[in-house]
Amino acid sequence: MLKLREKLISYLEENQIATARNLANFFNVTIANIRYHLKILLREGIVEIIDDVNLGQRGRPTQIYSLSKKEKSTGIDILLRSTLEEIDSIRSDRTRKNRLKKLAKIITASSITPSKTLTAQLGSTIAHLNDLDYKAHWEAHSKSPNILLHNCPYSSLIDSFPFLCQLDHLILNELLGFPVTQIEKLVSLQGRHPYCRFTVE
Repeated sequence: MLKLREKLISYLEENQIATARNLANFFNVTIANIRYHLKILLREGIVEIIDDVNLGQRGRPTQIYSLSKKEKSTGIDILLRSTLEEIDSIRSDRTRKNRLKKLAKIITASSITPSKTLTAQLGSTIAHLNDLDYKAHWEAHSKSPNILLHNCPYSSLIDSFPFLCQLDHLILNELLGFPVTQIEKLVSLQGRHPYCRFTVE
């Protein structure tokens, strides 16, 4: 189920503009609740105030909200979100995993070039992950190599679609040709950007 902030974004994508009262009435919540979430979206630069109007009522003018220019969805954004919602609606874990496996194969199909050595395969895997903006690297360890992902390309969607973390795992399996296990998730050391760590089995 989408969180309220995600619902606000979807509403503004479809309706272009809204006041806090419009949103409160539509989602059947208090104006104070809506304003709280709008304040967060404003701070994050996802929405903007495009006008202040006086609707003939006493008090402060009514603010009209819209998605910020950088956040307005294209047809591709809408298609992506619809596709993820369809996957999220699958109740069978096995069926959902199979769907994600197919997606991982599509994402990696043009980059799988089997190598004779694990080192070479790790190098090509990291190169492909960085083409996808994962900011990845690998480290040698006594038991097995580790792969670290320092950036999640889907971070803006993870709260709504947490199964995307499983997609990372499947992409790594496809690219490496070896099974991997996630051993750390969103770890942050000394205030650095969080990372996820996988070990090659």
